[in-house]
Amino acid sequence: YVLLREKNVQYNLRLRSPMEGRHTDIEIGPLSIQVLAPHKRWAVRLGDNPQGLRCDVEFEGRVPTYLCDPRARATAEWGEVTAHGHYFQAGQFHGEVNLHGRRIDLDGFVGVRDRSWGMPGWPSGYKGLHFWFHIHFPRYTVSLFHLEMKDGTVVWSEGAIWDEQGRMNKVTSIRHRVEFLPGVRAMSAI
Repeated sequence: YVLLREKNVQYNLRLRSPMEGRHTDIEIGPLSIQVLAPHKRWAVRLGDNPQGLRCDVEFEGRVPTYLCDPRARATAEWGEVTAHGHYFQAGQFHGEVNLHGRRIDLDGFVGVRDRSWGMPGWPSGYKGLHFWFHIHFPRYTVSLFHLEMKDGTVVWSEGAIWDEQGRMNKVTSIRHRVEFLPGVRAMSAI
């Protein structure tokens, strides 16, 4: 999928196609993804589509990819073991996005590329808290994932902190204090 959020409006274009053994250069309708250097550089191009969102962007990783622990261990407690893989990588984007004819320059924009495959394997009827943070600082990036049930049972909690040389410190547990606005599901503080 391709997602752009600007001025409190989120634009989404979701496309799908069977993988059929493809793991490098992928084309799905107007979207093409090309591996320029494995685990380092990618090109993403999006042509004309109904959302009015186009792009010609290159991503260059600033740290190594991070492969999350398989969540099958967490879901086994609920008797729902699934195969699911997930990795992410912080880096910089270069190029441009075009939204309804208006050009948005991404040169030097810091962000994350994310790759998942398989079913996520969350417990049936899951209702709880899901954090997914990537926080970028000039010399390091913090990536955190946390999933817990309404009763506070932690299903999945991990992450990493990388410095600009690619050295990583693994995060194995996350604690939080979240306050919600009365009567709604919106957070008032975190």
